[in-house]
Amino acid sequence: MANKTLLYIDQNNINANIQSIENAISVLNPFFIRYNNLELPEMLTENFTEFIQTPKVYFVKILSAGETLKIGQLELDPVKVYDLFPLPDGVNELVNDIENMKFEFSNYSYAIQHIIIQENKLVVNPNYVNEVTERNTFYVETPDQESAIVILKRVAQDLTTLKALQKKSYRNPNQWVLESFTEPHKDHKSNFTVNLEVIKNY
Repeated sequence: MANKTLLYIDQNNINANIQSIENAISVLNPFFIRYNNLELPEMLTENFTEFIQTPKVYFVKILSAGETLKIGQLELDPVKVYDLFPLPDGVNELVNDIENMKFEFSNYSYAIQHIIIQENKLVVNPNYVNEVTERNTFYVETPDQESAIVILKRVAQDLTTLKALQKKSYRNPNQWVLESFTEPHKDHKSNFTVNLEVIKNY
């Protein structure tokens, strides 16, 4: 086949994945808004994870203009330095509130990777939307796949008819299709055969 043919788009799974990121944004956004109200330098996407996961480190970097703080040759721990900084009004309260939510925020560690700051708002990364969409879009790309789809649709229709004829349950109702056939041994090129014992269920 020269071109692949669209087979199916799992829109429900696409929506569920995007919704999980949007749910995280709804939880994290109030803290982002509070940061913006502090009138500090505009936050960049690459700093957002640090702001949520290690806010003291983030604010030390912001308030020191990114300079590494040292005593002699000894580099100081930003978390310990934080308490020595003169903090603008509202910073310490924001940091405390973020740290109090640390356990809940841990549930969003995956989602945070797919949040970007666009026009000073938290949004789902369009690259993630494209990635999820592609992952949940299925194509027929080869002649064998095209043949397989035709056969699978025919088998599905026949199994639906067969299921309607059942009068009794199989030993394992959830595996009734497998019980109905004998699979060829993996070392032999033989055909599937019908397990004739199951006829008693019809």
